[in-house]
Amino acid sequence: GTGLSDGIRWQDCEILPDERGKPILYLHGKAMIRARELHTDTFHVTITHSDTVAMAQVIIEKTR
Repeated sequence: GTGLSDGIRWQDCEILPDERGKPILYLHGKAMIRARELHTDTFHVTITHSDTVAMAQVIIEKTR
């Protein structure tokens, strides 16, 4: 109940580095609304890549 079938688009999720290079997840639009509904604002992100593939994994920590 939290994926693309809920109307969340890939463009609603963005991973950018913080000042030290750590990947941080930023949510926009329906993804942000859904995170609020789930009462979460803490995300743990790991990324990896090769020459042809990139992948990110996000673990959501329920904060309330």
